[in-house]
Amino acid sequence: MLERIIDTSAIDITNSQIKYELEIDLERMNKLEHNEAPKKANAYKVKVEPSQVTYSEMLYRFRFELQYGYLKKNKEFRPIGKSIKTQSEALPFL
Repeated sequence: MLERIIDTSAIDITNSQIKYELEIDLERMNKLEHNEAPKKANAYKVKVEPSQVTYSEMLYRFRFELQYGYLKKNKEFRPIGKSIKTQSEALPFL
């Protein structure tokens, strides 16, 4: 199981509705199989941003940039390979 590191600095998680929508997407992200993860990866970093296409005041959809890597014991993250971009709409259903 890969450890997830999340960066939500680009969204307002103090807004309860945005936080709720993000939590749903993170639950959906838990169903990803990570087939494209490099063999030595033990973690992945997720940068969350509002979707430029489907984000609106009543419909909070996000763009995710996943970077696989190696998380050392001191919590230092070393990226491996290129990042992968996806959106809320592309995540597996619950």
